[in-house]
Amino acid sequence: MDPLTTPLYSQSEVARILQLPQSTVARWMHGYTTTTGHEMPPLIDGVASGRGYHVPFLSLAEAYVIGFLKTQGLRTKVIRDSVEAVRRRYGMEYALASQRLKTDGADIMWEEIEGDEASPLSEVVHGQGVFREALGDRLRTITYGQRYAERIAIPLGDDVRMLLDPHQSFGQPTVAGTGVRVSDVLGRLRAGEPPGSIAYDYDLPEHTVHMLQPLAA
Repeated sequence: MDPLTTPLYSQSEVARILQLPQSTVARWMHGYTTTTGHEMPPLIDGVASGRGYHVPFLSLAEAYVIGFLKTQGLRTKVIRDSVEAVRRRYGMEYALASQRLKTDGADIMWEEIEGDEASPLSEVVHGQGVFREALGDRLRTITYGQRYAERIAIPLGDDVRMLLDPHQSFGQPTVAGTGVRVSDVLGRLRAGEPPGSIAYDYDLPEHTVHMLQPLAA
């Protein structure tokens, strides 16, 4: 089976890894019905229904990109229009996890942002140049293969990154460059163990453990 499209995560795990509300992730993954009865389709490809592990790595990668759009201060409608524009242009599944997004995704998305008459640019935090740079910064944390994302290194602060690689540890987050599973560190933090002792046992700098502490909440 292809590790990129094999279900590796639960919906709640994706929310926790990306530090997003579970309700938001659920709407992105499964769609929802508006108060007027309009059916809104999912923003993310490849997520099965049900409980347990039903989210592939590429679906998580798409959520990571959509999470960036949320940080830009965009309305939900603008985000949805931008995502759908990318899908139409590329005509492929997992378009937001595609290597092509790195080359012209900013242009496609900005066309939707700029063309949204109901949402004047004063509502958008960044202008085009800064938006392009911000999206570039987000995509540079993703390592791509010939077609799709294959690895994500999420910055946690300073030089600490959380690595997601479906080819290692079944896609579970590790501390980049160490192979130490983030869940092992978090488990001991939640048990009340001091960061210094955890750092010593895993041969990690103590500030790395401190950077992981917010994930233990």
